[in-house]
Amino acid sequence: MFSTKKKGFLLSVKRQQQVPLNLIGIVSDLVLLVYPRDDKFIRELPVKDVSRLVKYGWDIEKTLFFEVPYIMSFSYNLEPSLASNFILDVVPKKSYFKCLVFTKEYVIKAHQIELEDTILHEKSHLFENESKFRIGNIKAADPYLEKEKIVSDTVKRIMEDKYESLHEQVEFESIKFAFNLQSKRYTIISGILEFWLWKFLQKNFNKYKEFSNPIPYLMQAELEKLNPKIIQNTTKIYNELFNFNIK
Repeated sequence: MFSTKKKGFLLSVKRQQQVPLNLIGIVSDLVLLVYPRDDKFIRELPVKDVSRLVKYGWDIEKTLFFEVPYIMSFSYNLEPSLASNFILDVVPKKSYFKCLVFTKEYVIKAHQIELEDTILHEKSHLFENESKFRIGNIKAADPYLEKEKIVSDTVKRIMEDKYESLHEQVEFESIKFAFNLQSKRYTIISGILEFWLWKFLQKNFNKYKEFSNPIPYLMQAELEKLNPKIIQNTTKIYNELFNFNIK
């Protein structure tokens, strides 16, 4: 069942797997998914937030930073995420962008230890994703949960070596915070967020041109075949769920 809002469609969904919600103080296991009508929900991350990211370890050059008013989710169980990264192409310009996206106000409010953890986590993912992209491995189907566990375990060891038991305490509070925030805000799933961010960059390429990177020659033809399928699949979702045509 869905409802319509000015900025998009809302779909109430129950988690597929039981989460210990009583442990983190949430009663409902329902998640309210949002399907935006356009890319107007995407904003540049404020300068003070970007400065805080750099202060605590973000050093990948030519990264674009954005924020959204939603919780993000990348797992089948709709677990909340407040940060993510994307490699997004603009084929007509033979370019791609490295993007980092955060839930609005997360960066400026996060505990220092939590933010350092998040930065290490996203850097690890972005480095791997860009490496695969540059060698043409754009259809890699690594299981999300398996890849996520490897990165999380590695980052956890680094952070515990540095902060010992304090990291565990901050980590638990961070998980509680994310789930509680998800109970109060809408959640956007990864594929939908990626699609609208991709559309946003197609439209605003000239504004962010200085952050672009050249697409490897062998990738150009692959992306030209893949992108129409992505558009078709996303359009189909909106048509079937909401009888809405994406412009």
